[in-house]
Amino acid sequence: MINRPYFSYGIEQLQELFSNSKTDLKILKSIQYELSHREKPKARALKNEVDQLIKQQTSTPPLPTKPVLKKLNTPPLSSPTGYTNENKQDEPNIIPIPDRVVVECAYCNNTNFVSTIKDTIQHLSCSSCGRSYTVLFKYGVFRTSFPPLKDSSSSSKTSLKWLIIIGIIMLIVVLGFIRK
Repeated sequence: MINRPYFSYGIEQLQELFSNSKTDLKILKSIQYELSHREKPKARALKNEVDQLIKQQTSTPPLPTKPVLKKLNTPPLSSPTGYTNENKQDEPNIIPIPDRVVVECAYCNNTNFVSTIKDTIQHLSCSSCGRSYTVLFKYGVFRTSFPPLKDSSSSSKTSLKWLIIIGIIMLIVVLGFIRK
């Protein structure tokens, strides 16, 4: 487990530390790492400032804040075993995960924006029809679940059947008292 020395710092304390140590690359990278675990807008804004400053000071890009999907490198099929004698290693294509994605409602086909919060089940509702649905972003896969619509006609048919049965029973009871 990597140490998080600024875990207990509030965002104001991190902003002050950033202001006082803009030339210390080690502290900037520690702040950057700490901010990568935070989701609040102020923390994201500060992380963007830290990323830009680190990028200016070094030639290497900043660490990604979100999980990334990697394209698997498969060996070329130029030999029967699938491997060649080349020792060329290609860099995998890194695709950043967006902050939010578009989900289409299963009932009204309206588009809704949904945040990509890792390993958290989100209970949401459509902005147009108001029907609820759940969303889970886990292992780089975005899963949506729309519960089926309740069939109100079948429940009314069931209640109508019970009303008819109760009416017949009451009719039999009443006719039984009249004959006596």
